[in-house]
Amino acid sequence: MQIKTTRLSVFDGLELKEAVFRKARFPEHFHDAYSIGIIEYGIEQLSFSNKQVPAHAGCVVVINPYEIHANSYFDDDSWKYRTIYVSRELMQYVQQQTGMFKGKDLWFPNNLLEDRYLYRLLLQFHKDEKDRVETLHVILAYLVQQYGDIRPENFRIDNSITEAGHYISNHFTERLTVEELAARVGMDKFKFIRSFKKQMGLTPMSYMLLQRINRSKLLISENMPITSVALETGFYDQSHFIHCFRKYIGIAPLAYKKGYQEI
Repeated sequence: MQIKTTRLSVFDGLELKEAVFRKARFPEHFHDAYSIGIIEYGIEQLSFSNKQVPAHAGCVVVINPYEIHANSYFDDDSWKYRTIYVSRELMQYVQQQTGMFKGKDLWFPNNLLEDRYLYRLLLQFHKDEKDRVETLHVILAYLVQQYGDIRPENFRIDNSITEAGHYISNHFTERLTVEELAARVGMDKFKFIRSFKKQMGLTPMSYMLLQRINRSKLLISENMPITSVALETGFYDQSHFIHCFRKYIGIAPLAYKKGYQEI
């Protein structure tokens, strides 16, 4: 497996990722930004709660913030993709500039796009550092205008579950328990677990683990020692952290650090 991560100095640190995976599987997870990617070769199997999407070479893959999905290889045993992670703040700016869905919660209902023009623009953005700012504006404006929509009602979350999710996001480094979280929102433990899983797509503990993994990536990019990252993000020890990081990211933290750069 090979992963190269680049953080740009523009667009509030826009993150680009280039990766090659062989016979890889990744469990259900989410991103806190819009993931906009292209498949260069091979086929990636994307699994959502209600559908299976085989993403083949030449197509564009769009995943919404906090949209639960899993990834694995398909018939071919390897695939290569390039992805950019666009913050909700940047996308809201594009909505304002285009006049599309202003003040609304933007959602892309189609995860797989057969659009050669968009594919070529994204490939150009990754490979050619010249005029990247202008190219990204063209990409995002085109994406919003051609494929954007408003977040559907069935993806909206009850206030109690939203409160629990926010609490986890703010306290994930602590030793939180399901009992404590359920009590905070006035629910029975088992009802809370069922409701959280149904609405968020993950159990409360899996949701907390992903928050830790996402924070650890940021700390690694800031050159914090791996042992310190493990403790800072709430893991019991370094070996537990490395195991979880590899499970969700595909490589060990040190390998991730070696493949990281800022420009």
